Amino acid sequence: MRTLLTLAITLSIISLHGQSVERENTTTCIISDKFSSIDSAVGWAVTSDGYWMKSKNRLPNAAKELENVKLGYNSWYETGTNNFLTIQLRKVTIKEKEYILYIRKYITGEYKYPSINEGWEGYNAYDFYVFEKEELTKLFDNTRPLNVAYEVKFNSVYCKVPFGYGDKDINIDKIKEWIGKFIANPRIMLNTLTFQVFPVETKNGKVVRFNFENSLSNSASKFDPKSFDKKYFEVPFDEFSSFIFNAQKL
Repeated sequence: MRTLLTLAITLSIISLHGQSVERENTTTCIISDKFSSIDSAVGWAVTSDGYWMKSKNRLPNAAKELENVKLGYNSWYETGTNNFLTIQLRKVTIKEKEYILYIRKYITGEYKYPSINEGWEGYNAYDFYVFEKEELTKLFDNTRPLNVAYEVKFNSVYCKVPFGYGDKDINIDKIKEWIGKFIANPRIMLNTLTFQVFPVETKNGKVVRFNFENSLSNSASKFDPKSFDKKYFEVPFDEFSSFIFNAQKL
């Protein structure tokens, strides 16, 4: 009996020594430095009387912009109808598989006295989306004809919209934390990143006009190319193509 007990203990010890002492954390991910970014674009919007206004990295609010001369500094001026401080593409590795990480940092805020639209306090925030690398080819490639507008909806694996309120810089650790939460507790992503793109040949050369928005995945809204008659961001053609192609090299 003692012999059998001694043998059982010995086998248990051998079995324990054979096990890995490392515990694999399946909710972690690795995020690279940025591979490409858009940090500057001209935002254009037209007023009801046909006057085109422009601003760096924001779409002017055509209905309210001219009133700001009298009303002073407020949300309409700082955020416009859409804005960004930077749009970045990075690589994120999750469970040994590589994805694209899209990050938009932008300005938002709130009124201290919202009932009278007074005491505007602006601050930074950012969104992120994780999607398959192949999704980028839908956004832009050399086969797209000029002067034809189109829309792309990204199928997100993970996303968080918005968060990072008040962060001066993009906090990669926070993004890792949220991705870890999504991995640990899978859920249906209800938000979709939508881009409208319009590569154009102008008298001054080729440019790319674009708009973007966060929409619900089940949204039935239909893209209208004439939306570019009202507002858009604009960057040089080569800059936009590099933004996409550099990320495709990941």
